[in-house]
Amino acid sequence: MLKDVLFRVEQRLEAVGLSAAAASRNAGLSEDAIRNMQRAAKKDSGRKGVSTATITALADVLDTTVGWLMGDEVDAEIETEIRVAPPAMVKIVGRVGAGARVEAIEDMSQEPIALPGELEDASAYWVEGDSCSPVFEPGDVLVVRGPGRADEGEFLNRYCVVETDDGLGWVKRVTRGMTVPGRGRLYNLESDNADPIQNQQIKSARPVLLRLIQGGR
Repeated sequence: MLKDVLFRVEQRLEAVGLSAAAASRNAGLSEDAIRNMQRAAKKDSGRKGVSTATITALADVLDTTVGWLMGDEVDAEIETEIRVAPPAMVKIVGRVGAGARVEAIEDMSQEPIALPGELEDASAYWVEGDSCSPVFEPGDVLVVRGPGRADEGEFLNRYCVVETDDGLGWVKRVTRGMTVPGRGRLYNLESDNADPIQNQQIKSARPVLLRLIQGGR
């Protein structure tokens, strides 16, 4: 539960343009409140959740609801964002694997989907596999900024659409791996329900901005 809540908190931090420290302060919490959540999630410390008081304080600062941060209002939140912003038509350009091995780029010839206008440069991908459940489920559509590789500070310790050097596409949480002479920095690709894929060279890693729950393909 902690990782699920943290994922949504980080989505809203990006949306409202606040750092973790600033949002914590504005919510009347310790400056390290969100950072402590991030540390606990990274270390898998056994911490299961977040107090109701903390979620309530953060929801107001992050311009969302307690229900959405807790994962109870995903559909409503996305529908609201689409209604209030001028739509941009974004193409579903391929699939990414959450446990399944999937070619990174695939022309699916799908109808574009309507998203908020500020996401006009985005790309969308179907999810295959269930290693990231319940954060992402098979059939969900994930929206990322496209194309190219984000800076490490943007994607590290976040769920991203990742293309590895072997041409496969994944949705995984990206953490630092080894540094190897001649190859540079390598990265681990992690999820909640599968062993990590360790020390991978990545061509691109783009944080997930939106998750659209789909009934089918």
